[in-house]
Amino acid sequence: GGGGGGGGEVRVFEMPAQFVFHNINAYTDAEGRVVIDSTRLPKLLDWGFVNTGRDFVDIDPCDLPQAMLWRTVVDPRLVGQSAVECAPLSTRVSEFPCVHPEWSGRAHTFIYACTSAHLYESQPFQCFSKVNVETREEVAWHAGRR
Repeated sequence: GGGGGGGGEVRVFEMPAQFVFHNINAYTDAEGRVVIDSTRLPKLLDWGFVNTGRDFVDIDPCDLPQAMLWRTVVDPRLVGQSAVECAPLSTRVSEFPCVHPEWSGRAHTFIYACTSAHLYESQPFQCFSKVNVETREEVAWHAGRR
């Protein structure tokens, strides 16, 4: 049970190298394409802790790979690299994304995530963002300095 599969052929799709840290949501659109929204990094997040004696206090967040919101669309009707399209949903470094639970597994308009006050550097998260996946408009809320 479950899984939504019809017992059809298993297919493998090639896509650009990446490290997906958190998936946000996935669904099949009206055209039969699989849409997957994720936070994605260009490479595996390596904290450098193994056998180095380093700790979190030794890490400069600006040296870390940047996790950003991306959309991957897989069209099972196509073959080869044209079957997969990947595009950023935001230019801000973001993590711990989610959609409203009522939209889980369905097409959604908004993604909510943690982000930094800086527009493009990896820094500690001080803001919440709301990204419109249709218009790519993003609003970030910062509580201000204390």
